[in-house]
Amino acid sequence: MTEPHASSLRDVRDHRRFDGDFPSGERFPARVRLSFDEREGLVSLRIDGEPIGDLLSDARRASDGYRFHDALHMTLASKLGWSPVVRAMLGRKRRSDPETDRCEDGGRARMVEEAICHAIHVYRDELKTPDGMSRLVAHIQRMASGFEVEAISPAEWADAIAAGLEAMRALELAGGGDLEADFVKGDLHLV
Repeated sequence: MTEPHASSLRDVRDHRRFDGDFPSGERFPARVRLSFDEREGLVSLRIDGEPIGDLLSDARRASDGYRFHDALHMTLASKLGWSPVVRAMLGRKRRSDPETDRCEDGGRARMVEEAICHAIHVYRDELKTPDGMSRLVAHIQRMASGFEVEAISPAEWADAIAAGLEAMRALELAGGGDLEADFVKGDLHLV
């Protein structure tokens, strides 16, 4: 995959690269706390104390921790500045630009992100091999082609993937917990 044009990509430390020019109500907030409460294999979510969404399970016969996959979405949002799923959860779709709303924050973009998160989860064990991460990142970049997130570098993807899987594992081992996302600094940590 070719590198994006320099003019289409802001400084990699600018975690508002995709929404910085939009009204404040359409940008990711400065910080968010996502709480995962697990009971009997079901996870409920709260954002800043407010319940959101349906109960999540692994949705398969053998438990594999996927019920905590929203940690991956939050990691993509905080580390890469991209997550149509988190935008929808937070009510931060960029509606002031109908094309961005339709193409970058719409249903197809959300499905692509869900598929990316599933791929990260499915291939997590292969990431321990020397070329596992680079193969996964190349696959994800193909999936993201044509969306604003195609501007993300392989190194940024690898960092976000590793951080997201670490957060998922920690939540699964603890049986839940809180993640705090800092969208300005591009940071995510367990609290």
